[in-house]
Amino acid sequence: GSAVEKAGADKGIIWGACHYMNITDVGCENPDLPYVAPNFQSYALTSPWHTPPKVLKTQQTPSPYTDDADLFVVVRNPYDRVLSE
Repeated sequence: GSAVEKAGADKGIIWGACHYMNITDVGCENPDLPYVAPNFQSYALTSPWHTPPKVLKTQQTPSPYTDDADLFVVVRNPYDRVLSE
């Protein structure tokens, strides 16, 4: 789950959850966005780093995304996921 954040942190790039919290095992330090866990259960809205930008822009003020942001998504191979669970 945190391989992408670790790859970025190793190169000094802040990605995903590293924007919101310190994850020392991954190398994430000094988050640059505030994060307070909401008082409800919603997979997408509980973790902003898993939330589609279109949804996050309506739920979080200020939005962490700018109009000129380069966004990407990592999709796990479904077969690998089945094997790991």
